[in-house]
Amino acid sequence: MTRLLHIFGVMLLISTVARAALPVFFEMDRCVGDAKLIVHGFLDEKGNIEMRQVLKGEQPLSALTLADGSKTYLWLSNSMKDASVTPPNTIEVVAFLGGQIEDVWQPVMGYVGVAGLVNTNVYLCSFGTDFRDEFRQPTARRDKHFDRDSFLAAVTAEIKVSGQQDALLSLPRSAERVQKLVSFLLEHGGSYLRWRITESLR
Repeated sequence: MTRLLHIFGVMLLISTVARAALPVFFEMDRCVGDAKLIVHGFLDEKGNIEMRQVLKGEQPLSALTLADGSKTYLWLSNSMKDASVTPPNTIEVVAFLGGQIEDVWQPVMGYVGVAGLVNTNVYLCSFGTDFRDEFRQPTARRDKHFDRDSFLAAVTAEIKVSGQQDALLSLPRSAERVQKLVSFLLEHGGSYLRWRITESLR
């Protein structure tokens, strides 16, 4: 038990330092873990999403509108100009949404929480690395690790992992719970998963 607590102590220190210096770019485990709603659909120039499927959360009862959705549409359109046959007036997206204020949904981490899909390509967001600039502009680049199908499959798989983590964290505090969490982290070693667990065990 002492050894397990020592492991968690080291993990807590590492995760705290890592989060303090966390750059702003797309992280699958973070976007899935922070999202209350994840949808796959089509974003129009007015900032509305026509939902194709709900991947996580409950189906919204009304039309889904993004905060700064019009700006998101323009930003993605400009980023995808090198892609051929961009659909007119709509962009296929996966939106990771953290919460709703009035009738508007807030993407996780702002623009980072909206991934663009065109043809077989996936476009993910990051911000400039100069953190002294308060007006950093987002850029979307074609991701070399995913194509459209593998990205959607990865989102589905990460939702399952995040659900398993939530189930473990809801268990009563005990040595058995700690052992299960350590085993889980050894199997799924994402930095955000590690941070969430260590934060919950402070």
